[in-house]
Amino acid sequence: MFGGRRPRLSTSGAGAVAALAVVSLASTARAYRPFDQTDADVVEQHEVELEIGPVALQRSQDELVVVAPSLVVNYGLAAGVELVLEGKNERAFASTGSTPDRRWKPRDLAISIKAVVRRGSLQGEGGPSIALEPSVLLPGRDQGGVGGQVGLIVSVAGDTGALHFNVVPGVSRTHAAAAALAVIAEGPRAWRVRPVAEAEYYEERGLTGVPSALGGFIGRGGESWTFDAAVRLERADQTIVEARAGLTWAFGS
Repeated sequence: MFGGRRPRLSTSGAGAVAALAVVSLASTARAYRPFDQTDADVVEQHEVELEIGPVALQRSQDELVVVAPSLVVNYGLAAGVELVLEGKNERAFASTGSTPDRRWKPRDLAISIKAVVRRGSLQGEGGPSIALEPSVLLPGRDQGGVGGQVGLIVSVAGDTGALHFNVVPGVSRTHAAAAALAVIAEGPRAWRVRPVAEAEYYEERGLTGVPSALGGFIGRGGESWTFDAAVRLERADQTIVEARAGLTWAFGS
């Protein structure tokens, strides 16, 4: 998230798609669909989990941005430790007052290691689950520079649902001090379709803070996959409304 939130298959368009594919398959910095932040759990050792957002739409007063696709790859390196690769491809299709750059842009590329440092309710044991997730924020189109962050995630879960708290200090791609705070709420995981919500606040030194809120659902489609959909509102210089949907598929182990 740090450093900005935010396929004509011409040479530049094809290059953008290829760049995203290379980063994603080389084996983004925090996601857990459909949220911006994450929970204090990891995939099993040698398991692969794909979080796929085939398309999302972001609408503001000035432009419409299409994200196609967004992709997160989680791989279980060891017991309680996973590698996370992520990125997305986006394009502005409409604007007012100026001509947007309509090229497809690989953005928000990142690589992380997430480790569970305390096993708890998310792992079927007592008390809170706690994880740490250091990340390297990689350059993308219009996102020059390299940043970094370290997420502290605390999760508590029970029969009535789950809460996940994220505290994420770091340095943005522009090398400014930055931080995000977020809380995620989920309905009971025993439900086939459960409601979910997220509230987040992000601030970068020298810039106005950005609050956002998300509401949606996660559904169980089978033993190895889930589907999700959500609407997200963000307020910066103007209000941005985003509709996102996708699926998560796990295999291997």
